[in-house]
Amino acid sequence: MKKLFQLIVVMILFFLPFVEGGCSRASATRAVNESARDIPAAYNVDVLVVGGPNTIESWFMGGEVVDLVGAGDAFRAGFITYIGRNLVGFSDGSIDFAEAVQMGNLFASLYIKAPLDDRYGNIKNYDKMLKVVRSDVAYPSFEALRDALN
Repeated sequence: MKKLFQLIVVMILFFLPFVEGGCSRASATRAVNESARDIPAAYNVDVLVVGGPNTIESWFMGGEVVDLVGAGDAFRAGFITYIGRNLVGFSDGSIDFAEAVQMGNLFASLYIKAPLDDRYGNIKNYDKMLKVVRSDVAYPSFEALRDALN
């Protein structure tokens, strides 16, 4: 229950939609943090508070976009995959959220640039994807990114 709640709070902070009228990520973060103080101790949870906003630029922008439909879902898949593979760091607060965001960026980039009849063809095993994320390379083209994954 504790880990699930922490994940939900993180998901709210990263993916809370901005409402019309100018709700910023900073005000959304404040609202979540204020709401979190009201959680009853009976739930026996620690509240993970994430500061922000932070800007993280994707290293995987090279190449032509085929279709943006599903980009957000692909990003979330990469982000959650990273958290799932790093639950200990997530639980103790040492997880590298910038790296998690880059994993989301990588998943999304591979998905939106793939042919429509093979959207998942460029998604590789986690270890290969993590190696690319940790390379700290801004790939100049989609071909260079695909080569790095093969």
